[in-house]
Amino acid sequence: MGRNQKERELQNEEKKEYLLGYCKYKQEAKRLKMQLEELRAGEMSPGLALSDMPKAHHQRDLSDYMVKYDELADRIIKAYQNAIRKFSEVQQKIER
Repeated sequence: MGRNQKERELQNEEKKEYLLGYCKYKQEAKRLKMQLEELRAGEMSPGLALSDMPKAHHQRDLSDYMVKYDELADRIIKAYQNAIRKFSEVQQKIER
């Protein structure tokens, strides 16, 4: 009986891990979304200039921002797609 119980506990742990897979993808999507918001906030308010002197060596192009923005947006979309796919997979297995 002890062996069967251990096997059952192991199977239950594997099932829990499988079911929690959806949460991992969802958390990743939230984390990426926060990074995107930080990027947006940093670009919209880059900081206060304390002098009137030009600072050409720190000048950044808007295209740099857009590239980073697009990359993060693509990663967010993929993470949400993975979360939805995993959720659907789990839901189908539960309904069977």
